[in-house]
Amino acid sequence: MISGLSADHQMWETARLATDFRVTVFDNRGCGQSSIPEGPYRLEMLARDTLDLCAKLGIHKTHLVGHSMGGHIAQIIAATAPDFVDRLVIACSEPTFSVISRLATSQQIALYDWGVPLEVRARNYLPVLFYMPFLKDSERVESYIRSVVSHPYPMTQQGYVAQTEALRVFDTRALLKEIRCPTRIIAAEHDLLTPMAGSEFLCREIPGAELSVIPESGHGVFIERPEMFYGLILEFLNG
Repeated sequence: MISGLSADHQMWETARLATDFRVTVFDNRGCGQSSIPEGPYRLEMLARDTLDLCAKLGIHKTHLVGHSMGGHIAQIIAATAPDFVDRLVIACSEPTFSVISRLATSQQIALYDWGVPLEVRARNYLPVLFYMPFLKDSERVESYIRSVVSHPYPMTQQGYVAQTEALRVFDTRALLKEIRCPTRIIAAEHDLLTPMAGSEFLCREIPGAELSVIPESGHGVFIERPEMFYGLILEFLNG
């Protein structure tokens, strides 16, 4: 399972999948407990990191699940290492970096530059990360904020900038026809960061791909609607 921008392995509720599968999660370079080498990064580098890690773990063929940037990385792996991927789940992803994602990440980098505290940065990001039903639930919002503020390995500015640089130049459009494994695209109905159009494009271009839309949800669908999110993953991987 491959995480998105600034997210580490703790984003995943692995227990929801572990009864059916051996689940492997990790931190991309630049975040969590992984090293933070100087940039620039490229998503092809992060894809190679994933393949190298799996080789060290003795994983030579697997199902692959990625959310957001993790979904972008998963596209690259499935297209360039087709024998490695059995089934592919791409959630809240796109073939190129959306305009609103460029704006949102630029704002976050500016807040880092200004020394804005983590909690303020996290609250500032809420409107683009979640949809209204979640945002109106103060208990869930505050629980999320507490989890961000108390995280033992918060995202550094160096790591955030390096990962964002990789996102700003990625483009998988020429690779999508090379993906041959069974593929499920999961989209969040009201995702602002990776809008529905991106998921629809992936579904059209990846041969045989299917699209599942989770209603009343935003980019943080795995937090907003976890039962449906993980249910769609399990249903497809067990298919």
